[in-house]
Order: sequence, then structure tokens, then C-alpha cells
Amino acid sequence: MKKLLSILLCFVFLVCISTFFANAESTDDLLNVLEYETLADGTVKITRYDSLNPTFDIPSQIDGKDVTVIGKKAFKECHSLKDITIPDTVTSIENQAFDKCEKLASVALGNSVKSLGYRAFADCKVLKTINLPQSLESIGNNCFIRCFELNSVTIPQSVMTIGNYAFSDCTGLTELTLENGEFIVGEYAFGWCLKLTEITLGNKVKELKNNAFYACDNVSKFTIESDSCAIYDCATTLPDDATVYAYNNSTAYEYATKYSKAFVALDKSDLLLGDVDLDGTVSVLDATLIQKHLVSQSTICEHGLKNADTDKDGNISIMDATQIQRLIAQIIYSF
Repeated sequence: MKKLLSILLCFVFLVCISTFFANAESTDDLLNVLEYETLADGTVKITRYDSLNPTFDIPSQIDGKDVTVIGKKAFKECHSLKDITIPDTVTSIENQAFDKCEKLASVALGNSVKSLGYRAFADCKVLKTINLPQSLESIGNNCFIRCFELNSVTIPQSVMTIGNYAFSDCTGLTELTLENGEFIVGEYAFGWCLKLTEITLGNKVKELKNNAFYACDNVSKFTIESDSCAIYDCATTLPDDATVYAYNNSTAYEYATKYSKAFVALDKSDLLLGDVDLDGTVSVLDATLIQKHLVSQSTICEHGLKNADTDKDGNISIMDATQIQRLIAQIIYSF
């Protein structure tokens, strides 16, 4: 009986000890592992993180004050960190904040981040997923350089500047979505992104700097919908073997002509009603583009919008997508 009682007491003791350390770790996560300072506006900047925890959720408040800034080098070389969640209160991630976090695989950015600093996530070599919110305005130089396992990126239309070498050497990047924003794309911003095969820039893109897409050797189709995008005068600003799709008399046309790149005029599709993606044919993809456009999941360029109005009522609606589907099914034979 005494032996059984001793075993039960040991068990209770172990449970209590485990609970104590679990609670201590929780408190440690929120306070003791963080160094921080109060800014002039009364909010908090995190200046240093010190823990071996693989997962960490940055608190939205410390001492009742909003956390708004992840400071310079705050998480640099945190070799155990695998997953990080950044709250909606944070608006700025400063230079080298997560530089060389060699095991960091997943980043969940809050919906208020406006700027990512120089080398903010550089050399995070196993980083696979990061969401860039619609609040984001600038991506700093070398921000994601050598994030080898990053395979999909969507640049929201809110972004104005993509810094020099921002995504350079992201050799695993297979999907790049550039929403229709007023981008300035920096030097070598997407240099050596070897797995990209197709790139589309909308009609608001402002500037492609020197070698912006250098050595993207597998890109076969490069579409520039802007008539006036400033393209740096260098033969390798766009990929060597890519066919340039653009409008006649545009800056992209002039660039392609000067450097003897293959060129396809988007203008020839203007009168092909239903050809929303301007590929010269009417297909189910055109109907899908209209549907996505109507729920703000995709942006159709100006010439594509003209072709999307299949019922010729001056508006883009679900009826236009339905008309395309009916044409493909041969229920109708013309618009």
C-alpha cells in the first residue's frame, strides 16, 4: 500500500513539475525571451529575441502597449526558430530582422506590415511560405536573397518598390504573381530565379531597373501590359530567351526591337471578342478570368477588358463568362 502511495505521489509531483515548466515557458515566451524598448509614440519595438523554441508568436502588446516594430537584427541567426507569427499591430520589420535564420520555414505576416527592410529574411534557406499582405508598400534590398526553398510569391498591388536583389537566387521559385501595382523593380530583383517560366507585369508597372530579371533562363513568355514602363537599357534586363508580349509602339516593343528579342504584339487580339487573356484564342480560361475579376481575385488589363464584354452591354458581368462557356459548348456560334 505504501509502495502504491509513493508511486502516486511521484506521479502527482511530476505532473505538477511539468505544469510549472509549461507555464514558465509560456511566460518566458511572452516576456523573458524578448528585449524591447518603448518608442516616442508610446508603442513598442522588439530589439532582441533569445530562446531555443522552434515556434514563437510575437505578442501584439507588451505592458499594455502595441508592438509595432520588429527591430534591426532582433531575430538574426536564431538557429532553432522554425515558425514565426507576426501580429496585425506590427507595421515595420527592420534591417536584418530575421537574417540567417537557417531553420525558419514559415512566416505569417500580420495585415498591417508596410515595410520589409534590408536583408529582413535573407539567407533563410529553408523558408517555404510567407504571405505578403495588402498593406505592404516596400520590399528592401536583398530582402529574400538566397531563400532557396521559397516556391510561390504573390506581390500585392500595394507594393511600390521591390528592392535590388530582393528575390535574387530564389532558385526554387516556380510561381510569381505580380498583382497590377505601380511597381519599381530593382536591379537583379529576381535575378537567377531559375525555375520561373512565365512572367506578367500589368499596365501600371513603372520601371524595370538594370538586370531586374537577369538569368531567369527558363522564362519563355514575358508579358508587359504597360505602354510606358521604363526598361533599363541593357540586353539582360529581361531574360535572354523570353518572347516579349507587349503592345506595338510601347517601350517594351522598343526594347525588344533594339535587342533582337522575339516579340508578339498584344494588339492583334483587341478585336477577338472573348479572348480575355490575349493569347489569341477563346477558351474556358477566359471565362475563369472574368469570374475571378468579378470577385477581385484577378486583374484584367485594359485590352482584355474590351474583349471580356462579350454581350456588348458596356459592363463586365457573369453573363459575359456564361457567353464564353456557351460558345465553347457550341450552344452559340458567335457573340
